[in-house]
Amino acid sequence: MTKHEGKGMFAIERQRMIKQLLNQNKHVSVAELSCCLNVSEVTIRRDLEKLEGERFLMRTHGGAVLLDPDSGEPAAQADDGVLSAEDGIDEIADLAASMIVDNDIIYLGSGMVSDAIAQRLSGKRNLIVLTCSLPVAAALYRNRDLQVIIPGGAVSPTGLLFGEGVQDSLDTMHVSKAFIEVEGFNARGFTTRDQTFCLLARRIGKISDNVVFLCPPQSYGSISFYNIGALSLADSIVTTAEVNDSFKEACAEKHVKLFTAYDL
Repeated sequence: MTKHEGKGMFAIERQRMIKQLLNQNKHVSVAELSCCLNVSEVTIRRDLEKLEGERFLMRTHGGAVLLDPDSGEPAAQADDGVLSAEDGIDEIADLAASMIVDNDIIYLGSGMVSDAIAQRLSGKRNLIVLTCSLPVAAALYRNRDLQVIIPGGAVSPTGLLFGEGVQDSLDTMHVSKAFIEVEGFNARGFTTRDQTFCLLARRIGKISDNVVFLCPPQSYGSISFYNIGALSLADSIVTTAEVNDSFKEACAEKHVKLFTAYDL
């Protein structure tokens, strides 16, 4: 189809073409669709939101991925380049790091975003960083402008500290901001594949004035086995996922601040 063929096309026709392209390629980008159908990216995003409501696709950062009709899971594989674990890491880490100011007392969790935030703290002064992640601690301990605190406990294969010693130590601590990275989030709340991480995240939420959930785009709409808590557990969410209006409304209703790529 040439570019001029999109002119005057009704929404239902555009959406039929989007479905056809998704069935063929498993994923599409907003920019490509805008060019192909000769309409604005705003119009394409509306079409994708409509099709997402029909459970035909799931929107991602900059595009959409086809959903399997039987499982409801993305039909595209990670090596298609659509839901790569690295997607949005730098953007989320940059925004989260900007929330941290000199003299802060923070908790920094585990995961790729958390590791990236640790690399961005070199310019901060007089920070106290509580972490249960050995990779984060290793990235920070040489920085003389901050103090790293690690609660005692056993070490998981992923480098996460856990156990009764960790829980007991956390009960005596308090932080102003906690940054918690999750593997699944939607309007109902936050989930993870790891039970140890789930219990730890819940405890951290109780000792923090402000809880910031770090949500990579591939985690949007995903549901993992262990439930960390409801949406109201968050004070803020930082993500690059293209969340739909119903999710935005849920955040507003629960007084959760939502920071996305469009706020950058």
